[in-house]
Amino acid sequence: MNLPIRYTRLLAVGCSVLLVGITVAFLAIGTGAATAQTTNQTNQTGGEVVTDGLTLVNTSYEPVEDGGNGTLSLTFRADGPQAVTLYDAGAFRQGGQLPSKTKVIEGTVTVEMPVTRQGNFVGVTVVTGNTRYAVPHRIAGESGDSHLFRGRPTWQDTQIAGLSGFAGGLLVISGVAYRRVTKDEGEVTRVL
Repeated sequence: MNLPIRYTRLLAVGCSVLLVGITVAFLAIGTGAATAQTTNQTNQTGGEVVTDGLTLVNTSYEPVEDGGNGTLSLTFRADGPQAVTLYDAGAFRQGGQLPSKTKVIEGTVTVEMPVTRQGNFVGVTVVTGNTRYAVPHRIAGESGDSHLFRGRPTWQDTQIAGLSGFAGGLLVISGVAYRRVTKDEGEVTRVL
């Protein structure tokens, strides 16, 4: 079946636009699902629910002058008195006895804990009754904040690289198809 050149051009452009639209839709769906999986559980008043009656409201990190280890401040809100033990998560790599701090939380209380820095993160493990709850805290302003060019590759980096490669390949194929279609040789040739 021979189509006039203008219809062939329209068909090539339409297919290219359709392929790009489908790819963007699939990437958007995949990214949305990944974001929904990593959302922290929060209660109605805000914060992360550690266990029934205990909520982690806020965390902040204060490094020491030399840029080494520092202090992690955790603000808890408890409905009633609860014993909470904090363990320095960064000290796991060093082995031996883990630094810990135990405190009874009632109402809103801020607990400060010296922590060991591991890369761009510090953290503690919160232990209360039968619950073990990890609290990682990313240190802001570090060189690892940019996921595309610094630090270890992430899933977002993979998606960006894949989309860029696909879009570049599609652009080249579309350009070659358009060039071959617009040549006035009188005959349309197959691109792929």
